[in-house]
Amino acid sequence: MKRKALFLDRDGTLNVERKDYVRTPEELEWIEENLEPLQMIQKEGWLLVLITNQSGVGRGVMTEKDLDQVHSKLRADLAVRGIRVDAVYYCPHKPEDGCDCRKPRPGLLQRALQELEIDPHTSWMIGDSDSDVAAAKALGIRAIKIGPDFPMSRAVHEIMAKGFW
Repeated sequence: MKRKALFLDRDGTLNVERKDYVRTPEELEWIEENLEPLQMIQKEGWLLVLITNQSGVGRGVMTEKDLDQVHSKLRADLAVRGIRVDAVYYCPHKPEDGCDCRKPRPGLLQRALQELEIDPHTSWMIGDSDSDVAAAKALGIRAIKIGPDFPMSRAVHEIMAKGFW
């Protein structure tokens, strides 16, 4: 039996996006109001899967080891709040590299669907950019773009209201 998942973008969705990249664990700054709704989803049995473009690695601004340290802190901080990140998938490439894993291409999502045995038809993607939405829709995953006028809490309530909870 395939599982349902909430796919989440990282920068601008869970944490504050920085123009110079989140290169160290100390630079990770949470968008606090976006975290509580994740507890509700997880209590209902959803997997939480992070899908993130991290071109700072390809640009030489940080190493994969640096990124792993950021993600270790991310997981630890969320665990303290009762939120478990089930998997993290990231694209280390620059936009001009033309890889299939950088959103808006769906490579990372496709990999997660296969490796974690996720049903795309009962899953959702929440992100803050059109590329997050495009990657999800390419695989039949419903998606919601959040922002100042459409916060994470509203996105989660919309998912619930559509009867996919």
